[in-house]
Amino acid sequence: MRSTIAIGLVVCSGFLFAPTRATAAEGTGLLAQYGGQPYSGDVYDISYFYRPLAPYGEWVNVAPYGWVWVPYDVSPDWRPYSNGRWIYTEYGWTWVSFEPWGWATYHYGRWYFDAYYGWVWVPGTQWAPAWVAWRWGGGWVGWAPLPPQYVFNNGVGFSNPTALGPQVFRRFAWCFVEARQFYSPNLRPYIARSVRNVNLINQTQDITRYNFQNNNYVNVGIDLRNIERATGRSVEKFRIVDSKTAPSGNAGEISGRDVRLFRPRISDGPAKTDITKILTPAKPPAKPSLDLGNRQNNERQALEERLKREREALNDRQKREAARLSKQMTPDQLKQWQQRELGAFDDMMDRERKLLQRQQDREQKGTTGIGQPDKNRFKIDSQSNR
Repeated sequence: MRSTIAIGLVVCSGFLFAPTRATAAEGTGLLAQYGGQPYSGDVYDISYFYRPLAPYGEWVNVAPYGWVWVPYDVSPDWRPYSNGRWIYTEYGWTWVSFEPWGWATYHYGRWYFDAYYGWVWVPGTQWAPAWVAWRWGGGWVGWAPLPPQYVFNNGVGFSNPTALGPQVFRRFAWCFVEARQFYSPNLRPYIARSVRNVNLINQTQDITRYNFQNNNYVNVGIDLRNIERATGRSVEKFRIVDSKTAPSGNAGEISGRDVRLFRPRISDGPAKTDITKILTPAKPPAKPSLDLGNRQNNERQALEERLKREREALNDRQKREAARLSKQMTPDQLKQWQQRELGAFDDMMDRERKLLQRQQDREQKGTTGIGQPDKNRFKIDSQSNR
């Protein structure tokens, strides 16, 4: 029996909780169709996330959510759900992350962009194949992490996430790929640069939809037939097999038509153990070291070099696209199209410079969070420019 979930997300004691009230709906669900079973195992409280995520990021205390997690070794322009692939399982579209911490951050809780810390993960208690919104149209597929403010409408399901406004659901949060590339085994090379989102959002429509079956969420936002038509191939059906331990490599291991995922049960309610009882906060250095100053100078220089390359790549792409787009648009429309992207690029430069500067200020003051103080917050390198 399938249900369409109708709930409100509630922030309590600094964490995100999902009450489970459902209304009946017709249809046979994917869990019944493909033989899926609700996951089982020991039950933990939300403090379970503290220790296994500490090697990969820092825990910081941010109102109103409490302890949230920020990843290490990501680029300033990194977005959640950008390093991995989509597969189709008994729970619908399921994200398989290539990041070792993805078993937690892409299947529980919510992400939001913080102007001070960058992308921040708010822990949650309910597992799902992914917590994303979807867009479709014009030959493109887009997905973006659901923010903590996301609300379910009673009897309707999810509200349109874009209705929350640009300050909550940022345009640069979206990952867009051409529909024909959606089922690729590695999506990262095909994800469009975030500056293109300002136009791609206008080409696409919201198709976010989740069902609630056997106390589990099923991600059915994209019609399977649309993907098969766009890619020209059948979409394989995978079966989730539960792992007993957190992975040390990719968050999901695919073998044949099985995908092994770690899905611990997390009980509702606040953390039962204070984070300082589990992790020891690092002592700040007496004064910034010369090595720190040199590293920060190298980071600033690397960021400026990357932004310069991206500006050149954007200009080159706009020139290449102009001939094609001029057949579909008036000269004024084409000019506005390009100016929107250039404006988004200026916003991106300002955002990334400020983000790096704020992180470096924290390092200079020794006010970083609980984690591994010797790890770099940002890894600035070149990426594909599409």
